[in-house]
Amino acid sequence: MRSEIDGVIEKINFEEGDEITKDKRLIDISTKELQLKLKIAIADSNLADINIKRDEKLASSNLISSAQLDHTRTRAESARLNKELARISLKKSLISSPLDGTVKTRNVKVGDKVFRGQKIGEVGNTGRSTAPHLHYEVQYQKKVVDPTPFYFAISIN
Repeated sequence: MRSEIDGVIEKINFEEGDEITKDKRLIDISTKELQLKLKIAIADSNLADINIKRDEKLASSNLISSAQLDHTRTRAESARLNKELARISLKKSLISSPLDGTVKTRNVKVGDKVFRGQKIGEVGNTGRSTAPHLHYEVQYQKKVVDPTPFYFAISIN
């Protein structure tokens, strides 16, 4: 696992050797700061939407120029994009397990500064397997059934 952003480790939800499941949240990086940035971006976007409505009314009465209305629309689009960037950054700060497995190594501790691309830990298979393998179930008429009879039901020539 590698960090996708620069920041400070705020929370770690695992230890080396822990069994984890896919999508389990493992590490939070600078989430408090990024949550505040998102709130600011949302407020800016909301204000920009209000300004568009006001300026469209004013423009319809020829009280402002079309250039001023264009400027207001551009500002609103910029605010919307900043809001999306803040959401993306916040999402990247919440690191989850990419797969079911065992934490092999943990390379960081709470309070550490991390940089984009830095290795923060390693997740591997559960340790109970000796090679790559597949888990599956067989269902017949919407009920889980023992797959053994199906192994021999198909002849391969």
